[in-house]
Amino acid sequence: MILAAHIALMRYDGGDAPALMTLALALGIGLFGLGVFARPALRRLPDPLAGVVLPLPRVNLRSPGRLAALGVGVVALALLAARMLAGQTAAINLPLWYVALGAFLALFVSAPRLPQLSRARMLDAAIVLGIAAAFIALNARDLDAWFYSAIGDEYAFYSFATDILQNGILRPFSQEGVYNHHPYMSSLHQAAFMWLFEGSNYWWRFSSVFIAALAIPAIYITGYALYGRRAAIIAAALFACSHYIFAITHSGYNHAGAMTIAAWAVALFALALRRGSPALLYAAGLAAGYGMYTHYAGRYTEKNRA
Repeated sequence: MILAAHIALMRYDGGDAPALMTLALALGIGLFGLGVFARPALRRLPDPLAGVVLPLPRVNLRSPGRLAALGVGVVALALLAARMLAGQTAAINLPLWYVALGAFLALFVSAPRLPQLSRARMLDAAIVLGIAAAFIALNARDLDAWFYSAIGDEYAFYSFATDILQNGILRPFSQEGVYNHHPYMSSLHQAAFMWLFEGSNYWWRFSSVFIAALAIPAIYITGYALYGRRAAIIAAALFACSHYIFAITHSGYNHAGAMTIAAWAVALFALALRRGSPALLYAAGLAAGYGMYTHYAGRYTEKNRA
């Protein structure tokens, strides 16, 4: 019924509506139907997190490397706090923040275990990249079409990103960005794409397509950590066929960033539980906090997810 209504709208609109997206929508409906009819089988699946214990962070400060990381993190955070209290809002504050967060992450990192590149993992990586590439191609082909030319309020985001492009990053921690509600940093990825591609309207919109595509590996990781390869691939494909995602990537809003950060927060948390990794647990907290602090839509996402 949804597919028939969509095709009818295409015909009514003169045949110029995105036909390829109709095929993706049909595929998404099919995947959803597959999940609905598979519900009795899914109910028989065991709890994927049964018996899993939350990996509590433990820091051994006897290690010289961790002591150095702690010192770097404290110094960077102290410099950042001093600059902020003094009213200094220059762009140097942003790398200080990232250095502090990265240094504290190093406190929980043990000797890295390199993943085994089995044939199945390499195949899955190719499939996920293929899904992401198809999602980008599907959404990028008509970003400058007339039926996406203007919604009404999205060009405030374009103007703010243009201001960052022209004047540089001036107030990275300000919460008074677009419409005095959206945090300043939520527009940084839009400004970055405009800087890379000469500030055009197309690439401003494309920034949302690219950011949304970065959520696809996170969806796969979450599915793999909880229910295995088949669920992971279907979940990633279903996400890439979502007409809601098509809409948000064409609008020019910056909300796709909140969605992607939330997806990675969940993925890192699932991996942390599965592997018993304090470092991944810390990284999941960073992603969740970053989404809540830097994206207006992320505040609702993180609240509902909690």
